[in-house]
Amino acid sequence: KVEAVLNGNVGDTYKVQGTVAAVNAQSFILSDETGMILVYKGKTWTCDVAKGDVVVVTGASASYAKAVQFGATCEYEKVGKAEFKDDEVKVLDGASITEIANKETVTIELVQFKGVLSISSGKYYNVAIEGTEVVGSVTYPANAEFVTAFEGKEIIVTGYYTGISGSSTSYFNVMFTDIKATDGTEVDQPDQPEVPSGKPEAPADALTASFVSKDLGLENAAEFISKDVDSVSFAATNDGGKNTCK
Repeated sequence: KVEAVLNGNVGDTYKVQGTVAAVNAQSFILSDETGMILVYKGKTWTCDVAKGDVVVVTGASASYAKAVQFGATCEYEKVGKAEFKDDEVKVLDGASITEIANKETVTIELVQFKGVLSISSGKYYNVAIEGTEVVGSVTYPANAEFVTAFEGKEIIVTGYYTGISGSSTSYFNVMFTDIKATDGTEVDQPDQPEVPSGKPEAPADALTASFVSKDLGLENAAEFISKDVDSVSFAATNDGGKNTCK
């Protein structure tokens, strides 16, 4: 159960089955009847899970941003589908967020808060929240273009807060599920695409440059194919949150 990981020794190995509650470009949240935990996979992860997927995660726990999580070395397997209903949203103001930031440890919850969005270095999505020095952080959005459309606007963020990071400035990390502008500006959020069931298959006779460069997204296709190998293994990678899972 998730609670066994949250309450157990950090660094021990665990095996947990749960349902995916939310996804961003580098991680997903696993939920069961006892709690929620972040499963972090990193910037080279290719998103292949979606909300409602039943997943078995195996690996060592780690501690980051005042929360227990599964680290990037963990492995997971999709074993089914289930209906997942979000918990009731907890609406937070600045004082509530300051209180959370001052805790020794935090646990994942579905929350909502309001603030003004700014973007720095093209990848940090920060929300200035009235009544607190803690900064909201929309972490690794898969739908980056959707979030960017709200830059400079006051927004209402709904999502799962996953931890408190930072030193001189505290960041309230949130895996968003919805963002709305308070001025009524409407931005269409892309639908969840169909998640591929497996790896792409190469043509039966040979690897072609088109297959390698287009279907697998690998560069230097000709050089790749010209190597004298009997068999190859490969994986498409995704950096910078450019997948469209949400």
